[in-house]
Amino acid sequence: MRFLKLRAFIFWSLYLLGVGSLAAETLFNSEWTNPDGSKSQTTVVFYEDIGFEGKVGYYSGSKRNRFIGKYSSNYTVFEGYWVQDDSSEKCSYTVDGSPYFGRVFFRSNNGKEFEGLWSYCNSIPNLRWQGWRAPANEIIPLPLKPNGNTNIEVQIALNFFGYNAGNPDGLFGAKTKNAIAKLQICWEAVDPYLTMIPATDELGVLSEYQRKVLIRELYAAQSVGLNRSNCSWFQEMMSSSAQLELEATNVTKDGFCNYGDHLVEPVFYCTIQNTKRIKICEAEDENGQWNSLQYSFGIINGKPELELVSEISSVYVPGVVGKTSIEQMRPTCTDPDGAPCETNHTMNYDFNDTYNQFIFLNGNFEYLINASSWLGSKFRAYEGGIVVNKINQALPLYHPNYRRTLTILECDEGSVKNTVWDGLYVDKTINDQGLCWVDMGDESASWQQCLP
Repeated sequence: MRFLKLRAFIFWSLYLLGVGSLAAETLFNSEWTNPDGSKSQTTVVFYEDIGFEGKVGYYSGSKRNRFIGKYSSNYTVFEGYWVQDDSSEKCSYTVDGSPYFGRVFFRSNNGKEFEGLWSYCNSIPNLRWQGWRAPANEIIPLPLKPNGNTNIEVQIALNFFGYNAGNPDGLFGAKTKNAIAKLQICWEAVDPYLTMIPATDELGVLSEYQRKVLIRELYAAQSVGLNRSNCSWFQEMMSSSAQLELEATNVTKDGFCNYGDHLVEPVFYCTIQNTKRIKICEAEDENGQWNSLQYSFGIINGKPELELVSEISSVYVPGVVGKTSIEQMRPTCTDPDGAPCETNHTMNYDFNDTYNQFIFLNGNFEYLINASSWLGSKFRAYEGGIVVNKINQALPLYHPNYRRTLTILECDEGSVKNTVWDGLYVDKTINDQGLCWVDMGDESASWQQCLP
């Protein structure tokens, strides 16, 4: 399987299960934050057999609500998309055949829970999504408001976290209200901006959301083997959430081109051994014209170690055009009066197996980035790599010793972003720059000025 290796899902299942044997499906109870601040609870299932769709699991009890994406090197972080057949927000393009999707970022630390962030469409994940492994015999979501007397469970939770509520009898007297007040003071201390646990109007009285948080955290603490805890548990919860948001933001931002106040998909991006990354973005030339590409290489989320900028026609070699005849050079054409003129260019794309090359020169060094894609039954997979060559400019171009390969690096599987595979980048170059890619089927293929 070229999109995601089976061993990734075996490793992920081991982390989620926390045991040495695999289950076809592992059930979690989960809660996500909605854009309006409300909460929704549902089940999440991760499974090992992804078929050919690149799916890692599903949610809300339906396999049509699917997770599609990739894992990090140690298989404890999942980054990809949630996809479903309907939603309140429709995106401008589709993922796995649906315009209803969004980015998602999950992390599992101990195999018993996961935490993450999600968003709509291609926005940076910013809404929380967390889950806890359900009991082995459970087939429905565990409600955060359990059956029975929840007042008793609140008192049990207060006592567990060191806030003396007395004997759990379900009656909220002065002792229980005082314990709640002390807990709320703890929450305000660890979450001063009220980003995770909103405050209530009256100290000593729990809101419905605070009640759910308290009971949920009781289950979470007990699930890791604790018999009692204190305010430090909530401090750790807040710190973990803040770190998660930082990680998700950094991972996501590094995969985009940052143009000041907005992020844009790169022309090409991939990671190398999950440590370094290659990124190619559109760029301005010295005269402020958007006709160039910028290559950067360096540590993920770090300052680039190398940056090079060159005009598109010098560095970009598209491989999405099948054949182009010299008699047909421009897809659209009008004369000075606006009337249609003879078209003399036709683009013929082959979407099944594509390739692109980006060639950047830096003195006597050449950086050749190769990118390719292939179309499966229900998804497109991307591959790529870089070849670094030493050039002897004292020799003619055709001399066998003109170019000497110093290193070849393959992109990490599943890390490649390549936004030019469908030929749209070629069209954009023709429309914006007036350059046509002419491929006569020989080695002379190149960018040329389009004929009128």
